[in-house]
Amino acid sequence: MVQRYGHGKTASLLIGDAWRWPLQSEEGRDDWAKAWRQLMRWLVVDSPQKVELTVEQPTAESGSRPLLRALVRDDRFEPLDDAGVVFELLTPEEIEGRASTNRSVRISAEQDSGEPGVYTAAFLPRNQEVLGIRASVSNRAGVLLGQPVTAWVNDKANREFEALGFNRDLLDGLARQSGGELIPAESLDRFADSLPRRQAPTMVPTTRPAWHRVETLVLGLLCFVMEWGLRRWKGFA
Repeated sequence: MVQRYGHGKTASLLIGDAWRWPLQSEEGRDDWAKAWRQLMRWLVVDSPQKVELTVEQPTAESGSRPLLRALVRDDRFEPLDDAGVVFELLTPEEIEGRASTNRSVRISAEQDSGEPGVYTAAFLPRNQEVLGIRASVSNRAGVLLGQPVTAWVNDKANREFEALGFNRDLLDGLARQSGGELIPAESLDRFADSLPRRQAPTMVPTTRPAWHRVETLVLGLLCFVMEWGLRRWKGFA
């Protein structure tokens, strides 16, 4: 029997069913040990950490700045609201320990007013496509609680494929800005029937030489007058 308990999971194996395992044979003992290993792995594989570090991709609200997010918990796994969190941006060389100089950027986090135990900070991406991020979290007494590390990829070309859903707000905004119309799926038949009555804009490309424009003539006369004035002023004419 298994169930959720808080942020973790619990499981119970009833003793009354344990005798059914064929423990007398070597194959049965191997299966028994394998079952215990799989059960322990299932219990701890998704267990939350005291400090969890994530990077949220840029959105329309945040502009072009990704958001660093650290969730901090105490020993009882309750949100910790008096922690000090500092994010550190690392290059790939600094992550692997091959950097000769320390060029990391440190950003102090601010506590999120809407969610307890959450500390956030926005940053401007560097030119590197891969960026390491380390969060140093300490309590009020200055004791280090953890230093989780994650990575972030600055790949703008693939950002459009992260969400495959229908972004109605974005398409509606594009339609309003371009003078178009967003047609719901249930209105496609009515829209198709109205096409013969709609007036489609006609675009005819034309070519007009620059010498045939009034602006060009005025500019030429102005240059001639300025040259004549300079000659009279300098005494050349």
